[in-house]
Amino acid sequence: MTPKPPGEGLTDSEIGFAATPANIEDAYRELIYEELARSGVPADTASVRVTSATHPTQGPIYMGLIRLVRWSSNSASRVLLGLPLLEGGIRKHLRGSWLLESSSFGGLWVHLSNDMLTPAVFEDSARLQNLLAGLV
Repeated sequence: MTPKPPGEGLTDSEIGFAATPANIEDAYRELIYEELARSGVPADTASVRVTSATHPTQGPIYMGLIRLVRWSSNSASRVLLGLPLLEGGIRKHLRGSWLLESSSFGGLWVHLSNDMLTPAVFEDSARLQNLLAGLV
């Protein structure tokens, strides 16, 4: 390989990797699952989907969609209350990643699966909310 003048980067073929939308989505998904695990959220309580949008000046923006699929007071509170910490951890890891060279991170979104919209979940959620209100 011929040395490049200062300021010229390597091409995708020279490093053996091309950033495609599919592998960018996979990398974001893996990073989000890793951050959930570091936060103590079991893999069977949340699923992750990555979606993208295109910004006219910033290019592709990828967002993580966390879906709580099984209720656990502990994991739900870690996701819902800890969302700023989860997103902060992901942004910290992104600073040392190739992903920001090819895309922008648009943040995390959280929602409950329809199966979790039950009276038992509502009662437990209200109990947690009342418990937290007493601590503030």
